[in-house]
Amino acid sequence: MRVLLLALAVALAGKYSISHLKLDLQFRPGLTYVYDYEAVVNTGLPEEGLARAGFKIKSIVTIRAEGANLVLLELKEPKIFEFSGYWPKDEFTEAPALTHLLSEHLLKAVKFEYINGAVGKVFTQDGVPESVVNIIRGILNTINLKIKSTQNVYELQEAGALGVCKSQYVIKDDPKRDLILLTKTKDMNECQEKIIKDIGLAYTESCPECVAREKVLKGAAVSNYEIKQDAQAQSYMIMAVTAMERLHFSPFNILNGAAQMEAKQSLVFRETKTTQEEPSRAVYKEHGTIQYVFSNEALLNPIHLLKYQSPLQLSQILRQLRTQNVDQAHENAPQLFIDLVMLFRKAAREDFINLWEQYKNQPEYRRWLLYGIVPAGTTAALRFIKDRVSELTFAETAQALMGSAQMMIANEETIRELSREFENQPYLHEMAMMSYGTLIGKYCAENPTCSDDFVKPIHERLANNDREMALLLKVLGNAGHPASLKPIMKLLPGFGSATVDLKVQLEAVAAMKRIAKKEPKMVQVVAIQLFLNREIQPELRMAAAMTLFETKVSMAMAFTIANAVLQESNMQLASFVYTYMNSMAKNTAPDLASAAAVYKVALRILNPVFGRKSLRYSKALYFDAFYEPWMVGAAGSVFIINKAATIVPQAVIAKARSYLAGAYADVFEIGVRTDGLQDALMKLHKPLEGAEKKLRMRELVKILSDWTASPSRDPLLSLSVKFFGQEIAFANIDQTIIDLFTQVVYHRLLCMYICRPLLGAEVRRIIPSSVGLPYDVTFITAAVAAASLEAQATVTPALREQDNYAAQLLKSDINLRAAFTPSVSVHTYALVGVNSEFLKAGLRTTAKVHTVLPVKLQAKVDVNEGNYVFSWHPDQTMNKIASAHVDTMAVVEDMSASKETPLIPTKTTSTSQMVSANSYSSEIIPIYPPTYKHVEKYRIPRSYKKKLCGGFKTYEIKACAQIKSRSAAFIRESPLYAVMGHHAFSVDVHRGDGLESIQIEIQTGEKAAEKIIKRMSQSEEEEILENKNVLLKLKKILVPGLTNSTGSSSSSSRSHSSSSSVSSHSSHSSHSSRSSRSSRSSSSSSSSRSSSSSSHTVLSRMVQQKSSSSSSSTSICEGDNHLNLISVFLQFQLKYLSDVITPFAVVLITARKSDNLVRGYQIAGYMDKPNARVQVIALPLAENDPYKFIVDGVMLSEHKMMAKLNWGKNGKQYDTNITAETGLMHDQPAFRLKMAWKRLPCTMKHKFLTEYIWPVVIWFIQSLQVTIHKNDVALPFSLKLGELEPYVHNMIEKFYYMLLKPHSAECSVDVTNKLRTFNDVMFTNHMATACYQILAQDCTPELRFIVLLKKDARDNNYITVKIVKITNFTFAFISDKIVLKYVDEKAVLFAPSYGLDSLHYDLREQKVKIVEAMRGKTCGLCGWSDGEQEQEYRIPNRRVTKNAASFGNSWVMPGRNCTRDIFACNQNKQSVKLDRHVNIQGVESRCYSTDSVLRCMEGCQPLRTTAVSMNFHCMPANSNMARTEILSNIYGKTVDLTENVDAHLACRCSAQCA
Repeated sequence: MRVLLLALAVALAGKYSISHLKLDLQFRPGLTYVYDYEAVVNTGLPEEGLARAGFKIKSIVTIRAEGANLVLLELKEPKIFEFSGYWPKDEFTEAPALTHLLSEHLLKAVKFEYINGAVGKVFTQDGVPESVVNIIRGILNTINLKIKSTQNVYELQEAGALGVCKSQYVIKDDPKRDLILLTKTKDMNECQEKIIKDIGLAYTESCPECVAREKVLKGAAVSNYEIKQDAQAQSYMIMAVTAMERLHFSPFNILNGAAQMEAKQSLVFRETKTTQEEPSRAVYKEHGTIQYVFSNEALLNPIHLLKYQSPLQLSQILRQLRTQNVDQAHENAPQLFIDLVMLFRKAAREDFINLWEQYKNQPEYRRWLLYGIVPAGTTAALRFIKDRVSELTFAETAQALMGSAQMMIANEETIRELSREFENQPYLHEMAMMSYGTLIGKYCAENPTCSDDFVKPIHERLANNDREMALLLKVLGNAGHPASLKPIMKLLPGFGSATVDLKVQLEAVAAMKRIAKKEPKMVQVVAIQLFLNREIQPELRMAAAMTLFETKVSMAMAFTIANAVLQESNMQLASFVYTYMNSMAKNTAPDLASAAAVYKVALRILNPVFGRKSLRYSKALYFDAFYEPWMVGAAGSVFIINKAATIVPQAVIAKARSYLAGAYADVFEIGVRTDGLQDALMKLHKPLEGAEKKLRMRELVKILSDWTASPSRDPLLSLSVKFFGQEIAFANIDQTIIDLFTQVVYHRLLCMYICRPLLGAEVRRIIPSSVGLPYDVTFITAAVAAASLEAQATVTPALREQDNYAAQLLKSDINLRAAFTPSVSVHTYALVGVNSEFLKAGLRTTAKVHTVLPVKLQAKVDVNEGNYVFSWHPDQTMNKIASAHVDTMAVVEDMSASKETPLIPTKTTSTSQMVSANSYSSEIIPIYPPTYKHVEKYRIPRSYKKKLCGGFKTYEIKACAQIKSRSAAFIRESPLYAVMGHHAFSVDVHRGDGLESIQIEIQTGEKAAEKIIKRMSQSEEEEILENKNVLLKLKKILVPGLTNSTGSSSSSSRSHSSSSSVSSHSSHSSHSSRSSRSSRSSSSSSSSRSSSSSSHTVLSRMVQQKSSSSSSSTSICEGDNHLNLISVFLQFQLKYLSDVITPFAVVLITARKSDNLVRGYQIAGYMDKPNARVQVIALPLAENDPYKFIVDGVMLSEHKMMAKLNWGKNGKQYDTNITAETGLMHDQPAFRLKMAWKRLPCTMKHKFLTEYIWPVVIWFIQSLQVTIHKNDVALPFSLKLGELEPYVHNMIEKFYYMLLKPHSAECSVDVTNKLRTFNDVMFTNHMATACYQILAQDCTPELRFIVLLKKDARDNNYITVKIVKITNFTFAFISDKIVLKYVDEKAVLFAPSYGLDSLHYDLREQKVKIVEAMRGKTCGLCGWSDGEQEQEYRIPNRRVTKNAASFGNSWVMPGRNCTRDIFACNQNKQSVKLDRHVNIQGVESRCYSTDSVLRCMEGCQPLRTTAVSMNFHCMPANSNMARTEILSNIYGKTVDLTENVDAHLACRCSAQCA
């Protein structure tokens, strides 16, 4: 735009030039200048032939000078015209009601300062509304000029009605008409002080990078002046002004089509009159300048769609809402709700009080009354809620506080009102406090220079209130004021107190995120120091990294982070940072494009191994999608914080962001902490092998009961929810809430009706026009959701209130009946146009959605018997379940009524409705009025109509969807044009007569066979034909193979014998089949079972003979392949498993009708465990329906599985074979999948398949040499190839093992003292003779178990286990929580309830396994089980040593006194003095170890030693401190040097010691 304006100015300047004249524009005293004024403003799409709406203002304007630089302006005969029709065919029509309403104010004279063409201050009389003054400002804008006498072409920032914006002047001379022509252009996108009002955008962030790429709002204005010299004075006067302004808007991108708001002004000189009138005696007061001023009335009326205008009609609206929404949400309920909210915004406090007194005792009216007051958002509404707290229920007050903060109009008065607290109600106090922070955040977003007065009280309380620290930090986080950074820093380690609880510190770091949006550099300084501080908790460092990334780090900062990760020993943190940088480097969002480039470079110095860590490690993931042509996008972030590599993360945070119209917002964020869940999982452990289903159920019930009986526990989960970056709620899920939920089942009958309205979105942008009328872009969404529920539950046996409800329900028979009718009505309005206090016109797009889905359900659950029945009873009275309508109208509102015109005419446009030559341009606004050229007329397309129907004939249900559409997309293909027009969509469901219910019954276990309705077995004819085909295939495979093998065999006679034997049996089988078929024609005595067994015998002999043949053949691999094929045929030759075994599960899906005929489908599952075969058979229950669907799967080997799908008529019409196998490719694990089919149904031959999928499939088949592969595929678990061998024949146990084994922690030590820790780190343990070492123990305060390891003088290992509250136990000891027995010649101890999953002991190896919840809570030689291999050698004080020897010695338990007994421990731990003096900073010093070293007791001599690395603290050699004094304070001193010293592993003591 700037380039085009500059080129235009240069071209005009080069063609015309005038002398340097001083253009002194003045109105000569004593004269009245008379002008004709006309202003037109309209809104619509740029193309002609479509509907537009707008206004025209016509008047005579008189101007006369009243003193030095003071001018009086009056309007004569003002008239208002309105337009709602098709442009430019239709004409403006006079609006007498509007003329009468505005004339009273327009006829009042206005004074203004006028100096050399520039308008200064404006003075008006009392009682003139601001909206009328703005219209006068629009007139003054036409005569406002800043003329430079020394330049013909120049640019400047000029104050006008739109603010201080860039203007360009071009002055030229027209000697023929004796005029000076002046052209002024203004770019509305380049303003120093832009007058604009945003409502509902406080939580959004502008995206300059988005706007730089594409525009969503763009405008410019041009004015042409004709100036003539006054012959009787040395000044100039304006003869004519023509001005035009255009503004283009699209929520997507204006280059793809946009709505146009156009304003034109004309001021033409008529005559001058000699002034005879006396100066006006009216009182004038200063009323601002020429710049537009927003009126409060307009701000309180977002869109012009109100049917009610007076607060006196509130009672009428409440009555309609109450009566129309009794059983379901009425389709027009959102419209009424918007009216209710808007009228409440106009209402005074007395109106609230009167309505409350009238309806407070009527629950239905009371509910709707509160629903409307909360989103009104005015100070009067907030004051009313606070004054009525004592009369409101807790739920009503909580709803009011949560909603009011989001919808409240933020100003100082409302903030002060909300600052009053609810100290006597803790939960309300928390909500009020968070709402207070939200309101401050909104206020500061609209007023960037807001002071810190509102957050100072929070700062003071934060310093003196330890109990509410977390809550106060949430408040500061919602407020996001930069002044809060210093008080927050005082709670963080390294900046203030280090004794603050970790959860409080995490809240402090989270609070800085909101501050980072305003002061990113300040927050970066704090966050980077926290991130680099290795002395603090890793979780806090990860939280600091999250905050740091929110600030869009620079290249230098990114390299600082990457370098820290390279040196990081904590793998949780390293994995977290790497995965975040890696995912962010792939983002496509414009606002993060620079960050993506930075992270791509920084990743080059990092090792990709950080990103290949399993799911047990912390992750930070980012996903986004941005479509630049539409300026639309979405992004999501997931932060998984794991503390100890457990299967359940310590915390999970998920966030969603949306992009639209050059802005973005963090729409939703949820955080979950699992502190209590980790402890609850302590009790969840796998039951013993071979446990029956009922035993497993009893175990689960017992776990629930034990968890309930626990006297004290943390909440299972902690939740926090944020909307638009503001935390609105947080809660702890504990056993109380779970009990409340399960108690619902205890109640016999539950009837309730919920109807909840919601003002979902209200977003506005108001921009003044040059005419003085505001352009308003509004988007508002309202919804009313209703649900009626009637439920009745029966529990057998009845629940006992003193017991745990959840545990009882698992043992009960539950029968539940429920009738549920949810309904939703949603209205969305989008308005672009003029929206002032008196004049309202523009394009309005309305989208209405209404759904009603009546559901009647019945469920019967019997967990013990494995029976589950679910029934759906259709509602015969309801057909239409969903409908949607979208309409775009050109609307103009008069005082008496409103006029609406559909955007697209229904008839063919006339030849006068042609497309303008400039109508498609959204970049250039022509200087002169556009000229229209005649082109071939276009025809409005017919409506698109389509009806789609589908259904289930078996269940007699039919659904139809109808679509009708007529949009502006025929003009240009763009999303905006596709939406604008008329669209209708509906879904109808029709049910057959007499249909009572559709029932799904699931039966598992032994009783599944009793539910079989339709039995199916293979007929004899089918079986004989099937066996014949099998034998023929085997003959083709086996006979040539055997012949070939005999030619190279050393025992040819044996091979030939085998071959002839096979041939003989084959012919015999064929003959038997023919005989059997002929005999069956005369007699039906043959049975399929005997035929099957006979063919099975034949095949078995063939296998045996082939096996012996292949054993003597040189082609061993070929023989093995043939045997595999035979095995497959043997397993599949019995076509239906239902002939020999009972099903393990049966599913019946039936339709119940009044004629009692059974209709539906039966699904049965069969499992042949010996042959590793599973079969699922689906059959229609109708007697004459031959359709069958059969899925047959078999395990061919440990690494290969085959499945066969047959369906269609008799299950033979279509078939597909699928083979999956695992193995090795280039010594790496690999997976292969094969599919084969003969025919597919015609319904699958869709255009997409035929044009896209099948060519790819054909190419793949023709290119069998091509292998599609991908290396380094990340799996959620890691397993060794041989670990699944014990579970080959048990798929359920295999899956359980695959899920839990990778997350189980196992530690082992063998006879060679090779020890493998929980974190899979292996080292040699140098054991001290006869001294116990702590192998593993519970390092929590409960100390539930401890496992001790000892080696005697004969190198035998001993294991000692101590469990809390258990004094002693022997083999075969069994209690409710501990089992000790022999398993596979090993002594095995099971104590999962105490955290010790199992302990295995034999003479060769000892193993310790802990339960999942003990990760990160153990210590000892086996480590901390937290996945941190780099920090594995941690000694009891949690300091990391450098070698395994020091680590092993630190966990030795010293002896009490010395003895000559070879089975006794004769070592103790002590700090040792370095055997030499060292020079520390020039001072001779003596040094002592800061940790204990294993040494022989006094009187004993070392027999075996090992070198260990120790830290030493040094002090001057001449220090007079005694050794005992030094040693008493040496532990934990600063480290001056590290040296190796000897640790004593075996000692010999003298007789004196003993």
